[in-house]
Amino acid sequence: MSKAFVNEDTSQDLGTGRLPVRPAEPQPITPRGLAELREELEGLDGSSRRAHVIERILETVEVREPELDGDGEAGFGCAVHVERVGGRRRSYELVGPDEADPRAGRISIAAPLGEALEGRRAGDV
Repeated sequence: MSKAFVNEDTSQDLGTGRLPVRPAEPQPITPRGLAELREELEGLDGSSRRAHVIERILETVEVREPELDGDGEAGFGCAVHVERVGGRRRSYELVGPDEADPRAGRISIAAPLGEALEGRRAGDV
């Protein structure tokens, strides 16, 4: 079974007890994303696997404020509005990998779509 389909909160640990490997460099997170993770952690049993995963995430993130450079280029934490062919519109917020939630319109800056949107300005095609 793919790891993508493993529930982090199950008491069955599949044998290893290891937490997911984190990147060596701190990952960016918005102040809101940090607050949401802390709130989720408060609501968990401290011995649950998910609690340990969140604690590990909190140790390896760096809070970054939203960035919109002087030329109006979208950066980390910015909302980007996209109009697709046919006029369908969608808004995305460029966030760190640990707070990405595509259904809520939060796209990781490390994802292909996030990379494509970062640095764009109003009117870009």
